[in-house]
Amino acid sequence: MPSLLLQLAVHRKLEAQAAELGMTLSDYPLSEARQLAERPTLQEVLARLDEEEPITLNESPAATIRRLRNSK
Repeated sequence: MPSLLLQLAVHRKLEAQAAELGMTLSDYPLSEARQLAERPTLQEVLARLDEEEPITLNESPAATIRRLRNSK
């Protein structure tokens, strides 16, 4: 079980973050949870990438960076 000092420190930190956003301490974690729930999972991102058509590069990324740097 976390110590009381640790719990108080976490509480104060969350309270300060909520205040910066003009939110109550009870609304802040709910807002954070909603944002987290809206983000795709790693598996969803990888599945989307698998659906994309592969691309063919005409030159290596390093060669492209060199070419662009030298053109300045």
